Amino acid sequence: PASAAPAPTAAAVGGPTPAPAGFLRPRGELRFDLAAMQFTADGGPASVAFRVPRAILGFDGDLGEHLAMRATINASERHGDVSATLADGEGNAQTVTVDGWPDGTAVRFYDVYLDFATAADDGAALRVRAGVQAPIFSSRDGFDEPETGFYVVGPIYQSLPQVAGIVLSRDLGVSARGSLAGGRVAWAAMASNGADRAKGEDNLGKDWSARVSGELAPGLVAAASALTGERGGAGRGRLDAWDVELRWEGRGLRAMAEYVAGVDDPDVSDAVRPAFLGAQAALAADLLRPPGALERIAFAGRFGYFDPHADTMDADAWMLGNAALQGWWSTPGRAGVLTGLGYQVIVPIDATQPVEHSVVGQARWAF
Repeated sequence: PASAAPAPTAAAVGGPTPAPAGFLRPRGELRFDLAAMQFTADGGPASVAFRVPRAILGFDGDLGEHLAMRATINASERHGDVSATLADGEGNAQTVTVDGWPDGTAVRFYDVYLDFATAADDGAALRVRAGVQAPIFSSRDGFDEPETGFYVVGPIYQSLPQVAGIVLSRDLGVSARGSLAGGRVAWAAMASNGADRAKGEDNLGKDWSARVSGELAPGLVAAASALTGERGGAGRGRLDAWDVELRWEGRGLRAMAEYVAGVDDPDVSDAVRPAFLGAQAALAADLLRPPGALERIAFAGRFGYFDPHADTMDADAWMLGNAALQGWWSTPGRAGVLTGLGYQVIVPIDATQPVEHSVVGQARWAF
């Protein structure tokens, strides 16, 4: 849906691509990786693993003139923490934990929602969506859409606010989207489970978010979003965050820059509320369009920085770099096939911590 991957115009308010009335249209995506990871302090062979980071199957449906739906599940890997004991430059042993390494298989709802849409006389649309959906805060799925975003292939391909745990890839809630000024300005608001993201719904807290975007010039869009949420459990902690983003697109080239900041306080009884901040910039470009079965060769790259405790002056901050080449292949019908090679490096600001390097080869099929 357009709302999951921000388009270069602000007017897009999201929703499934309409299917013929009374019909269901299947949709799916499979990503298959061969990933290698190594720490600079290890000195041994790289850890190599086959991964299935995504296996989505479902359908879109048109239930009437103003009502549409999407129902998909993601039967892919469950990801957990992997710990390794390494020696630093002085020969001291230290334990390093890597987030998001394959850990079994899980089946989850991915997009499961109903969309109700109306259109005013001036063409301004109002859409209300209820169910499991992409949040509206930050750059959202902008790094998860190879066709329109900044897909960097690597083990960590998500947008920086998702990598940092500020916002989920999907959440259960209700959202409203619309446009103003002839489509030059778009707005969105959402209420979702959100808070205490590592656990299921406990009815102890909710996330509330809002977003506005506008077209500053042809192909140039600015967006600002805010998020506040109450966490469940002892202390009734809070998360307050805001985000600004610039995105430009033209002639086979896309670029973006984003800044996110806020306070993530698991226990509001503390005298000091820990502040965080981060930023990322990304570039995507079509490089070649060779004749034959290979339709297009593209590049995507990203550099990001995040500090979860800004008051500690980089003590646990980190930098993330990604670069990827993508090959798009000619296929019959609606199917799309991509092969990609991605490189990723995670650099802790603390020089005593090891640097993590990863290389991923991926095949992706979607319809």
